[in-house]
Amino acid sequence: MYTNWIALAALVVGIMKRYGMPKFNKQFLQKIMLDENLQMLPFLGVVAVGGGNSMILYMPLVLHGFLEVAPTFNQMLQRNPNTPVISFGFLKKNIT
Repeated sequence: MYTNWIALAALVVGIMKRYGMPKFNKQFLQKIMLDENLQMLPFLGVVAVGGGNSMILYMPLVLHGFLEVAPTFNQMLQRNPNTPVISFGFLKKNIT
């Protein structure tokens, strides 16, 4: 029900995490223009208008989320190899 809003918030947080608080000037836009989080926003708009019931529409967003989270999970596994949930065989094999 709120999937599109959650995905929008996640993309905005991803931009803010990398570049800080958004500034509405040309220099900031030039800095973030090639960021994949910003490039996924129009696709999210297409998904929101397209109905959103099809998992096929959400797969690029899911893959993008995995690619963003995998390095963080990999660092967590390097610090503590027995971290719950992400130390399961399937996840651990795909993260490292």
